[in-house]
Amino acid sequence: MSSREEFKGAARPPGAPDSDEFWHLSDAVRKNDDGGLDAEELFAEFGYIDSAALPYIAIQRAMRLAQFIDQGKTDVFQGMPALWLDGFAAALTAGRYEPTTEEAKV
Repeated sequence: MSSREEFKGAARPPGAPDSDEFWHLSDAVRKNDDGGLDAEELFAEFGYIDSAALPYIAIQRAMRLAQFIDQGKTDVFQGMPALWLDGFAAALTAGRYEPTTEEAKV
């Protein structure tokens, strides 16, 4: 059942959108909550992403956020949404990427 169907008629938090995009993202996040991402499924969809590069970049971005928190430049309540949006923007950009190496073209 989709998030939209499950929460139809239920009270949503003030300001929560009701767009198709919101419900699509909600379904994706809830799927992750229900068992996490299946790495093989992810790489099948984005076959050109180096399986070592993705976790490396994720860890580096998390470490960068930790530095900002330690330096007092942000806190976790501002940093975590920013990190999530950073990943989303990176995924959109990666979706437009054209592989250049022979290994990635397979």
